[in-house]
Amino acid sequence: MKKLVVFFLFMPVMLSAYAQDNRPDFRNDYYNNRRNMQESMPTQQGAIVMFGNSITERGMWDDLFPGKAIVNRGIGGDRIPGMIDRMPYVADTHPKQLFILAGVNDLLFTDVSLETFEKEYTQLVQIVKEHSPQTKIYLQSIFAVNDEINESTAVYFKDKNEKIDRFNEVVKKIAEKNNLTYIDIAPLMRGHDGKLNAAYTVDGIHLNGKGYTVWVSVLKKYIE
Repeated sequence: MKKLVVFFLFMPVMLSAYAQDNRPDFRNDYYNNRRNMQESMPTQQGAIVMFGNSITERGMWDDLFPGKAIVNRGIGGDRIPGMIDRMPYVADTHPKQLFILAGVNDLLFTDVSLETFEKEYTQLVQIVKEHSPQTKIYLQSIFAVNDEINESTAVYFKDKNEKIDRFNEVVKKIAEKNNLTYIDIAPLMRGHDGKLNAAYTVDGIHLNGKGYTVWVSVLKKYIE
């Protein structure tokens, strides 16, 4: 049963048809449905926006930050190209603060190069700066993964943490170039072996309650 559950968690990514550059199209039924739902909701201007993939989507942000106007704009399986495509709508709501966590699906499930990653991530940031220059943007480091939690996902996660570290250096550089705040949460999520702490995850990538508690403990100093 556990294997079946994990399969469906990743199905939006795995079922996408591969393009010629071996990178899957970000559009799939789950992405399209979640995006439609989010963009059909009444627009909340000037809110705090949590933007990312399933790790963001699963966060119960209203409960984690009671009394704050927080909008969840995470979509499971999303990659940076999909985030670029939907960022104009999000930026046009002129968020007070925008917390971005992006890239892990690109690194795990595609052969994206460091150069392409930097170009696309920079484009994502530029869209916000152009559409909503007053928004405070926060770039968060990509969390490590753990290939020992579930054998059905081990093939995707094995030996990927060094790659994640290299790409986090790019995220940090983008933040510095654009005078943005870089929030390095990743080290706090790691166990002694350098992998995502088994106590913080349900499957080697997604967080459990303890994991979100650690994340929130860092964000508290930034959430206004």
